[in-house]
Amino acid sequence: MDERPNKTRESARSQRAGWIERIRRVALGAAGAALLAACEPVFIFAGGELGGVERAHPENWEFAAAVDTVQIETRPDDPYSVNVWGVGVGQNFYVAASDAADARWAQAIETNGNVRLKVAAHVYPLAAERVDSADELALVAAAYVAKYEVDPDESFIDSAWVYRLARR
Repeated sequence: MDERPNKTRESARSQRAGWIERIRRVALGAAGAALLAACEPVFIFAGGELGGVERAHPENWEFAAAVDTVQIETRPDDPYSVNVWGVGVGQNFYVAASDAADARWAQAIETNGNVRLKVAAHVYPLAAERVDSADELALVAAAYVAKYEVDPDESFIDSAWVYRLARR
């Protein structure tokens, strides 16, 4: 008795099972990506519109010193949000894009400076403006060094696009 037909059927079943598994993985990946795109940023993955209690611009940002990672939302017509580090200095909050040429959120701010910043559960509508003053950049660099305990000699502020987030 020839066993080739059984081996052929078994091989076909195995190939079908492999294809079904690949399709299932692609579908799950696509569904996961769609869910991430429809919500707030998660780790390194960008999100959409930020949720939270909207608040007026605070008198100072001292409370933000206890929050390591904040979220910034750009593109008001098609919200895009990411996790970033940021520091409060007086009445202004600052975020920096060390890879600005490749950072979609920084590119979006260059087009439209209206942003929303989420710190803990509160969302603040703000206006972003790129900082070019050496004195102001020095203050921001010192605040990043103090808050995140980064090496002052390895500051990325010199090459980053730094944005002042102020009252709209």
